[in-house]
Amino acid sequence: MKIHLINVGRQKFNGTIEARDDLHPDDVATLVYREAQKHLVSLDISVTVDLEKGEGNIFAGFHSVGKVKIEK
Repeated sequence: MKIHLINVGRQKFNGTIEARDDLHPDDVATLVYREAQKHLVSLDISVTVDLEKGEGNIFAGFHSVGKVKIEK
């Protein structure tokens, strides 16, 4: 699968992560978290993903700081 990070952080980083198709949603969220933290100042980062919808969000505290699009 391809995991696209969209407009992450103040610099609006856009990037793609290649991953296996059989990953659990928590594993996908961990991959996104590890990449997103490179582009964020905040330490309070959380990630939500919905594999069925193929989308997710990245939060720093209560603020949305990026989007995730997942292609299988």
